[in-house]
Amino acid sequence: MALDVLKGLTPLRKLGAGRETAGQTTYPIANGYNTAIGEGDPVKLSAGVIQLAGNTDACIGSFQGVRYIDSNGQLQFTKNFVAATSSKGGIALDGGYTQPLAFVTDSADQTYVVRTVDAVSISAGLLGQSFKLSAIGSVVNGRSQAVLDVAASVGTSGGHMVTIVGLYTGQDSEWGNAPSAVEVKLSNHGIVGEL
Repeated sequence: MALDVLKGLTPLRKLGAGRETAGQTTYPIANGYNTAIGEGDPVKLSAGVIQLAGNTDACIGSFQGVRYIDSNGQLQFTKNFVAATSSKGGIALDGGYTQPLAFVTDSADQTYVVRTVDAVSISAGLLGQSFKLSAIGSVVNGRSQAVLDVAASVGTSGGHMVTIVGLYTGQDSEWGNAPSAVEVKLSNHGIVGEL
């Protein structure tokens, strides 16, 4: 995996000794929701539907794709949600939903790989610290462009999107390199609470 594709939250493994199953749950997105969501963007639940999450929101996981019925009545699977997409009225998907259905990696034990901001190096001293992500909601070729904002650390008290749990050991990712990639966990899971 090249560093340029490690933007957004890419599912890596489950924390601890559990196996990584890449399990995903489907959640509805409101018809006509007017915000783009890329593969790997953090998402939250709001009034029972998925929305793009901001840095201080209780995020439930990483968006991994969507399915919906297009205007021609055809079932579509895409890796990103295009703003204002609606599922064709009157045709139900799983569970009777007539809205687009998002695939979300929502386990509280899920870890993710995320790339750091290009010009900033990281050190092992950042383990356990919480950070913001920048470029949330910026989508290129269906992929989130979110990256770890190393300059926006909030220490170990929580309060931002992700907490570093390790260095991603693939590619040229090493402590001190810029950019690099780290393994993170959601700091405040929208279903189970703060880390």
